[in-house]
Amino acid sequence: MRFAIILVILPICLLACSTSREAKSDVPVQLIEKTMLPDFEDSAHPVRNRLKVMIRLNPDGSVDEARILNPVDYPEWNAAAIDSIKKWRFALLSPEEYPEGVVFQCSIKIELILESEIVTTGELWFDSRAKADSVYDQLRAGRDFFDFVTSLQLDESLEVVFYQRTMEVGNYPRQARKVVDRLRAEDFSKPVRIGSHYVIYRKMEEPVVHNHL
Repeated sequence: MRFAIILVILPICLLACSTSREAKSDVPVQLIEKTMLPDFEDSAHPVRNRLKVMIRLNPDGSVDEARILNPVDYPEWNAAAIDSIKKWRFALLSPEEYPEGVVFQCSIKIELILESEIVTTGELWFDSRAKADSVYDQLRAGRDFFDFVTSLQLDESLEVVFYQRTMEVGNYPRQARKVVDRLRAEDFSKPVRIGSHYVIYRKMEEPVVHNHL
């Protein structure tokens, strides 16, 4: 049996280092995109439920370097976890104040859940119901979901954002949980109102690589 890992980022402690200006307590280190850590086989459960990680962050929000301060007893998993963390994106830092970025520590809570409870969705986010309904009608008429995503990448005038997520159904917005849970693989939903936006969800059998627009 395989277990997937859900991440919760706990409070961040900013540090000073020789290659970055001293990090002030109000530096806006904000995680905006993350990948899940690798799976564990049932014979390789971690002996702890939190990882302490040191991250060197570039001013553009990309991770330059990551190190696990309390690694688990599976070197291959530690290496794969670092590879995942290096794909995370944080909010931009001021290049004037932090031209070399910052170094910080964070605590990552590890929660093991059955892989069957994890879903991958492609999401189209619209700022109006009319736009969402128009695209939904096109999809119902047979337009391919990812052909539309490709057209977004070619036409910057289309005010639509595409996201891809892989996570537990329970971590989706409350309004979307039942919708996502009931979708069959490769099906798409009616527009769902999330805050001030409208979202069309598509459940995927396998993750598909697309740029975030």
